[in-house]
Amino acid sequence: MDAIAHKIKEQMKVQTLIDTSIEIIHAAFIDAFSEYEVKIDMPLEKLEEMLLTRDYDPSLSLGCFEKGALIGFVLSGYREIERSMYGYDTGTGVIKAYQNRHIGSLLIERLLEVIKKRRIEHYVLEVIENNDPAIKLYEKYGFVIKRRLRCYRKDLETRQNNTIGYTKTGDASVIEGIEEDTYISFRPSWQNSLRAYRNNQDKYYFEGYEDEGRLIGYGIIHKERGDILQVGVEKGYRGIGIEEMIISDIARAVKKERVTLLNIEDKSNLQKELEKNGYDNYVNQYEMWYSNP
Repeated sequence: MDAIAHKIKEQMKVQTLIDTSIEIIHAAFIDAFSEYEVKIDMPLEKLEEMLLTRDYDPSLSLGCFEKGALIGFVLSGYREIERSMYGYDTGTGVIKAYQNRHIGSLLIERLLEVIKKRRIEHYVLEVIENNDPAIKLYEKYGFVIKRRLRCYRKDLETRQNNTIGYTKTGDASVIEGIEEDTYISFRPSWQNSLRAYRNNQDKYYFEGYEDEGRLIGYGIIHKERGDILQVGVEKGYRGIGIEEMIISDIARAVKKERVTLLNIEDKSNLQKELEKNGYDNYVNQYEMWYSNP
């Protein structure tokens, strides 16, 4: 295997994606994920939105090329969080004709070189929990599982009305400067953070809930897809039905009958509320981290 991998390294060229167009990346992305376990609908405009939301950094992203054609890629996001430098794998893939040829290993090796050179302190990714080959590959290169994330969906056939009596506000400025852990019992994933929301705020609908002028909860939903970015409820108000009320309200506001909530931390308060209200846990992921020594 080592001899094969060495030969591949000699034949392939790995470089950053600074000079690679989004159209070329999109074509490779569609090919690479065409037979993925979870069906991915990714027109060009949606890919552009995803990269914007997740702080795509082409200088931290890599492509594997053969004779000028992009055959594999790692699309990385970059953020500075609490004075630390973070990278995030927003999509790694190899086109079908080149899968099972150690290109994934080659990309990871080169990625770690870039991470060390850039002094990225932590690099984060998510992987489907039953994708054992990918998990073992990442573990081989020093990634460790940090937590389990659940994904839910539900058809809202009957929608609960806001009868609890809180004042609603559509002014998203009420969440400026808030600490997310005041309203969410776990750290939101990269793609579900308030940073992601602010990167592309026009695509989302926001609703806040106040009790005597104090924000006690809020919800953020994608206007077109019905993906719920966040449902936040202050600790003292959890477990009394406010989470489901918020989900119903924001879904009704954007006229969506099906909602999806991605990357809900296992055993969190929100996970328990979703289970209690009959949401379908259709897939789970592991969040894995590589931390520079």
